Amino acid sequence: MITMKEIGVLASVSQPTVSLILNGRGEEFRISEETCQRVLRIAREYGYAPNLLAQAMRTGNTGIVGILISRHSLQQIAEQHGLVQEIMQIQAAFLLHDQRVMLEAISDEDCQRLQMPKILTSRLTDTIILCQNFQDESMGERYIQELQKSARRIILLDDIASSIDATSVTVDDRKAGMDAADYLWKLGHRSFGIISCQEKRTALELRMDAFQERIQSLSQGSAVMHRVNLGDRWSIHCGAQATAELLRTASPSPTAIFAANDFFAYGAETELLQRGIRIPQDVSLLGVGEWFGACNAKIPISTISVELPRKIQTLLKLCQEKVAKPRKKRELKLMGKLQVRNTTAPPPHTD
Repeated sequence: MITMKEIGVLASVSQPTVSLILNGRGEEFRISEETCQRVLRIAREYGYAPNLLAQAMRTGNTGIVGILISRHSLQQIAEQHGLVQEIMQIQAAFLLHDQRVMLEAISDEDCQRLQMPKILTSRLTDTIILCQNFQDESMGERYIQELQKSARRIILLDDIASSIDATSVTVDDRKAGMDAADYLWKLGHRSFGIISCQEKRTALELRMDAFQERIQSLSQGSAVMHRVNLGDRWSIHCGAQATAELLRTASPSPTAIFAANDFFAYGAETELLQRGIRIPQDVSLLGVGEWFGACNAKIPISTISVELPRKIQTLLKLCQEKVAKPRKKRELKLMGKLQVRNTTAPPPHTD
């Protein structure tokens, strides 16, 4: 592999000049454009690659972004659902913007034992993007606090923890719940089911509470709402379980179901179709989150989504910023957008 010294010989410049040009400082030191282009061309032609460890020691910055994802989500990827599209597109976007990416899985056991990821202990990453959904928020907060002792910067992606002092990028959960309520109310629905899991998640609670409060306001307390939390974690099965319980206990039966996320909406659709209940002729169904499986379901699911390109651009901008000292909490709440597909319609007529 060619070195900076060898590039200097070929370009007829000194090694320090090569270093300045390869580190993007040629203009700052008034090195001619022709010289800069000559050095960069030789570096490309001979496959020059920087020594990241040496660069980190010299500048304190490697330009590497670490992405942590739960083993549970990786299992979902292996099964062709879950976060596969989102994580792969985030990686692709960073690579296309000349940002190196390291991906590592962490388990619930790692979190409980406060076991730090190797990409952090290697000191190679400038920024950690955390995509882990913890078993409970208190455990997640403890783990993130431990990460912060060593990580230069942590960005929490989506619904991780509510009170931790870190930058987060997520959908505006209260606005998503209100938008869902406004849409279903405008369609004419007056009897609602609300489903989620038993796992206490601030984001899910915010969505459901906002939905419920908005319907109460629109109906002046006259609308019928039945709320079911069933199942122990985020999964399609939880949505099916909650829907089965909703159908068993709700009276009158809801004409519209609001699911706290798209996983639950997908499970709800499966359960409804298995029971011979037509969607949307008998029951409308609406989720939150724009999980890619929602639009690829047997009946594509309407949802309140944050478009992935917006989320990726926000992450890229954050990672390109210099790390501020002292660390400050920033909550970047992206506005969701209603994606109307085939699972929502006006309620069935009653005689």
